Amino acid sequence: MKINKLLIAMIILLVATNFVTISKLQTLENSVSNLNNSIFRLDRELDNINGNVSRTLNEFTAEHTWTRKTRAQAVGYNKEEMTAGVDIEVTFNELQNDENIYIFVQAIEGDFQDQIEVTKTISKNLILNYYLDLPIGRDYKLSVVGESTELKRSESLGDVRLSRMMDDVVYVEGFGWEVKVDESNKLESVGMDITIHSVFEKDPFISEYFRNKEIVNIRGEIYANDVLLDTIEFLEDENWGISGLDSLGNLIEEESGVLAFKLGSAGDHFIDIHGKYVFKKSIVETQKVDVYVILTDNQGEEHGYQLYHIFE
Repeated sequence: MKINKLLIAMIILLVATNFVTISKLQTLENSVSNLNNSIFRLDRELDNINGNVSRTLNEFTAEHTWTRKTRAQAVGYNKEEMTAGVDIEVTFNELQNDENIYIFVQAIEGDFQDQIEVTKTISKNLILNYYLDLPIGRDYKLSVVGESTELKRSESLGDVRLSRMMDDVVYVEGFGWEVKVDESNKLESVGMDITIHSVFEKDPFISEYFRNKEIVNIRGEIYANDVLLDTIEFLEDENWGISGLDSLGNLIEEESGVLAFKLGSAGDHFIDIHGKYVFKKSIVETQKVDVYVILTDNQGEEHGYQLYHIFE
């Protein structure tokens, strides 16, 4: 009987102890939850502070630098002169009384450079708007330069790319598969999947420049150790299949040989080329072999693209 009472007492004590422990655990859990909430609120407040500091710093920088806003962008195309019209806009924070302002143009490659004084073009509210014609075929670095008796300073206007404009119209990629090598480690054949894809959104200047241009021929060039080894006429060789979607929204049929791939048109169009190239000359597997795709437009201009992933 005494043992039963003792057991009952121990059970009651254990229950009471567990209840107290559970209560303390719940209290601790609530404390941890409150702490997490406090940390979250503190983190949000720190983010807000950092954002305010960044905005203030940017505003301070904008107010205390020489220029507030700069822009140089190709906007027009002169077919007769083969030049691009570049629109330049600069907003100044301040100018010295005797400060002369120049636009400095330098070709990224080559020795072409030019400096044009534009001081009288600046408006009373310190905004410069200037239109500049640049020859197509080169890339240029533009900057605005200020010179006075006290100082000389400059600010970059960025680059204007007028050499490889085709890169802004289409991109070409290719992948190789089933590279076959004979017993003497000489290349026998390689399968290729090549895609010529139109850039979906084009800059208005680029669209205007390529408005009357379209792809009329596609060929491949195989080089071994930088020496031309062979050419492939993809549109004429029956070993190569052509498919895709042209710029008119029609499926490209490989039998027709007609591409209708207008370079300046908007939209999503592409050409897929697939087939297998058989090496006609003896090439050791360890030799450097490069594959290029050459696009010819209706004005006779050729655009080359190297395929880097054929033999990977």
